[in-house]
Amino acid sequence: MTKTKPSLYTVLSPALLHLYDVKDTIVVVIDVLRATSTIATALNNGAGAVVPVDDIAKCIDLGRTINGITAGERDGRIADGLEYGNSPFEYPPAFIKGRTLVLTTTNGTRLLHMALARGASHIITGSFPNLSAVCEYLIAQQQPVLLACSAWKDRVNIEDTLFAGAVIKKVRQNFNINCDASGIADGGSGAVRARACVLGHHGPEQPFFARLSFSRSL
Repeated sequence: MTKTKPSLYTVLSPALLHLYDVKDTIVVVIDVLRATSTIATALNNGAGAVVPVDDIAKCIDLGRTINGITAGERDGRIADGLEYGNSPFEYPPAFIKGRTLVLTTTNGTRLLHMALARGASHIITGSFPNLSAVCEYLIAQQQPVLLACSAWKDRVNIEDTLFAGAVIKKVRQNFNINCDASGIADGGSGAVRARACVLGHHGPEQPFFARLSFSRSL
């Protein structure tokens, strides 16, 4: 008997999250620029833990309580009262190893808490630094998946959509890929790969990155 494959859906903006069932589903929160890239980097560099919070005041209070590093941004700038920003480059091993990072961001940590509020019990974070680990984990779990893009203030962005497409490319044989949003992400990822190949690059060139909406605030 043929084994039924689990479903995979994609949501391109937090504003659409309410249209999807997040219960009994692995929700992959994606915020390439930069929350989930920073989370992956900090953990890879030896952070004891990363605690994502959705409010600046909570971030400051929790950081004081657990003697953690308070970090994050609003509108791409370090928020008042926080010690550090949300760039992965701020968290090398010599600084972050063994420490707890308490992080709050405009989009990524907000979406994570939106998913929690809707009843999600299984959430992971994904970005290009941990693409392979995310895909291997999803394939091993064999549960329904929702690729959740953080976007930019509810507006669909390119970088999160491309990551969702990269995941779909790697796991498609193990899932039933559903909804037009998944098709858009998969198609967009393929288009960038084709453009890079034609131009003789292994990835998106600098002019492409410069066109990303969030790059203007980096």
